[in-house]
Amino acid sequence: MRLYEPETDGIWKWTKEGMIKIDDGAREHELVDLDEFDDVESEVDSNRISLTMERDLELFLYNNISSLDSSLDLPDDIESRQPAVESGRLDILAKDSDGAYVVIELKAGLARDQALTQLLAYMGDIAEQYNANTRGILVAHEFSDRLVRAAQLIPSVKLMKYTISFSFEPL
Repeated sequence: MRLYEPETDGIWKWTKEGMIKIDDGAREHELVDLDEFDDVESEVDSNRISLTMERDLELFLYNNISSLDSSLDLPDDIESRQPAVESGRLDILAKDSDGAYVVIELKAGLARDQALTQLLAYMGDIAEQYNANTRGILVAHEFSDRLVRAAQLIPSVKLMKYTISFSFEPL
């Protein structure tokens, strides 16, 4: 058993008909080498699993942005996935139906206090670069209490909790 690796397995997209391959993996991706985890008895490093989970979450949202907010779209005139700004590389940049830029920052597992600072810095960079209204969405499975209290005072920031569920059926 091994983990999915976009570099070797290609990039896949969920559609209503099921999974379709959209990239053969020939492009370069920033990935963690997980070959050492091929052995089921190997000790799994949770930091590496989190990184993979965040990439998978990013790919899902990039391909299904309206599942996060029905007003969101990924415009063709801007780099939407991992665009570089002065503060770093944000995860996804979208636009809402009002024309505002929406910075989406993803955290696998717990979003700690500094995730809010990171999101606000990216929002500031985008607002300055495009001279436009900007808001932010921080997506995580859990949020620190301090982050939640701080975000409540910032109307342009929305916290979204993701959940993962599996269902199984016999063939």
